[in-house]
Amino acid sequence: TLNGHLRFLGVKGYWSPNRSLDIETWWKVLDPPTEAPVSVFVHLITSKGHALAGADGWGVDSNTLHTGDIVVQRHTLDNHTEDSDLWLRIGAYWLTDPATRKIVVWHNDRDPEATALFVPLTRLHITQSP
Repeated sequence: TLNGHLRFLGVKGYWSPNRSLDIETWWKVLDPPTEAPVSVFVHLITSKGHALAGADGWGVDSNTLHTGDIVVQRHTLDNHTEDSDLWLRIGAYWLTDPATRKIVVWHNDRDPEATALFVPLTRLHITQSP
């Protein structure tokens, strides 16, 4: 969780008509993160960790959130390739400390030091953008 404030729920992808990749991440508010601005990142990377595209943002005023709210954040990743060995790197961080991004975005007993979630693009159900 983002220091007990947000829990990652899932991800979905859409191909846009211009062939960019739109990624939705779903987050549950456990405790509204009001002590500092928050940002979510989605990066398209190769299996070797090379970044091809990325987007950061949080399109919600955290002061308007309530416990239990679900936030869907949409990011557009441009300049992607059709390579079949691509991954998404997903995470969240406090905007007051974007250089470190040392925030665990979900509870993971196997790796409590993890700072991002990695999802193989091949495991995502990607549809045409509505």
